Amino acid sequence: MALLVVAAAIRRDGQVLAARRVRPEVGWEFPGGKVEADESEPDALVREIREELGADIAVGARLGEAADGRIRLVLY
Repeated sequence: MALLVVAAAIRRDGQVLAARRVRPEVGWEFPGGKVEADESEPDALVREIREELGADIAVGARLGEAADGRIRLVLY
């Protein structure tokens, strides 16, 4: 079963927030993280953004998803 991961395309003033990765490779990503067994996707995303960025967000519509067999990524 694939690991379920959620990410946020956080928009403000016509810009979208991306976070720079340091490990395992250099690049950019939307902030987010793993969905725990007892969480909904939106609840996990709110928790992850609060932990990573110290910010509270309102989760909007699901924008899309991608999977590679190991990870299923859902973008909100």
